[in-house]
Amino acid sequence: MQTSHLEAENQYNYNRLMVALETSQGKLDLLIAVCNDRNLQADIIARYEAELQQQDTLPLRVFVSWQDPSLRLTLERLVEQTPELQAGRSAVVTVQGVETLIAVRLGEPESQQERFFGYFAVDAGSLSPISFSSGAMWVTEQVLTQLAERSPDFWSWRGGVFWFGVRAEDIPHLEQTAVAQLPILFHSQEAHVLFHSQEAHDSLQALLQRIAVLEEQPDPDPLELADLFERLGEVYAKRFQTGEHRQFAIQALKRAIQLQTQLGRREKLAKSWEQLGDLYFELKDDVNQAAEAYNRALDLYSELSKADPTSETLRLGEANTLKAIGDVLQFLDQRREALSRYDEALGIYRQVGARLGAANVLCELGRLQDEPNGAMAYFLEAQDIYERIGDKYSQGRNLLMFIWQAQAQLGDIDGVMCSLDAAAAIGDEIGFEPFRQRAEEMRAELLRDRPDVET
Repeated sequence: MQTSHLEAENQYNYNRLMVALETSQGKLDLLIAVCNDRNLQADIIARYEAELQQQDTLPLRVFVSWQDPSLRLTLERLVEQTPELQAGRSAVVTVQGVETLIAVRLGEPESQQERFFGYFAVDAGSLSPISFSSGAMWVTEQVLTQLAERSPDFWSWRGGVFWFGVRAEDIPHLEQTAVAQLPILFHSQEAHVLFHSQEAHDSLQALLQRIAVLEEQPDPDPLELADLFERLGEVYAKRFQTGEHRQFAIQALKRAIQLQTQLGRREKLAKSWEQLGDLYFELKDDVNQAAEAYNRALDLYSELSKADPTSETLRLGEANTLKAIGDVLQFLDQRREALSRYDEALGIYRQVGARLGAANVLCELGRLQDEPNGAMAYFLEAQDIYERIGDKYSQGRNLLMFIWQAQAQLGDIDGVMCSLDAAAAIGDEIGFEPFRQRAEEMRAELLRDRPDVET
């Protein structure tokens, strides 16, 4: 039963692929066929080539070159070597061999796969001048995921994605997974492993598969599609280690925003604008766009919370966005405006009893004080809250980032040493080695600058 069902799915996708190949004649509409089974891939290619020949369409195959793995160059060379193409004959090109490119660098600056993906990110959206035929590029699931990562405009330029050897019901509807955000100050090996685990990789592939299936349907469910793009943006936002990851997260969230706007889902829209602002502000290189996104989110949260003042979720969204805008203004050295936004956020956090949010804002208010005594008062108030709610990580972070600096400015060297010791002890308690490492580094630096200090 399972085999017959899978065969039915393959037949359905084969029919879709044939329609796409036939209707895209006259322009290179790059279709992507995904299949992990080489024998199944070979059977499908042979089958559609035979059908196309009966329609007087020239079937051509080309393998990506190992020496110069560029899709554009591969296709241009095919045209140069094929008189029928130069004469304008209708043709369908099958591109193969991407998965055979070597993934290790072998002493070179880039591996063959890295070179292909690098070319692809630049060339994929500009293949239309090679307008002799339709084309199908065959890849594995793993390669498809990498293509999506390396080409931020993946969802706009590809002509279609066709899955073979995968049943529709085997593509799961993923529930959003709560993955802890990387610590602001430090990067732990545990977090890196989590974001790049096989489980995360499989979840990403499942999202990509489900989106592809939905987008190929004649009447896809816009609600599900919006949710999937939102989740996709969140997955990449949490795992991005490269500019490609970050740009793909931005593109996915923008698509979610477009769909949510059409559907009138204002609460979801506010959250997506907030997340987009976080992405723009993460590396501090798109500050103006971050501010615009945060302000859009704030407008929505404010309107929604006025209509439903009892919703803590909306009030928290408003407070979080106010704090984020304060962070942007502080980065731009607009201190007065930043203080105003932080004060507004603090008021809301206190109204809804969000003590962690209040403590985090108190730390930022402390940073903006002109005098160390004033700053210390805010830092200590925040520390008291962290201790009351049992947030050990935030206690250690506050000691290492803020409290010791205020103590040093006040000349309280003994206090500095106590704070460093306390932070190191917290790191040991929660198993977070960077706290101890950072505390020991600062202690060594202090002793080097102040040899008179007793240890």
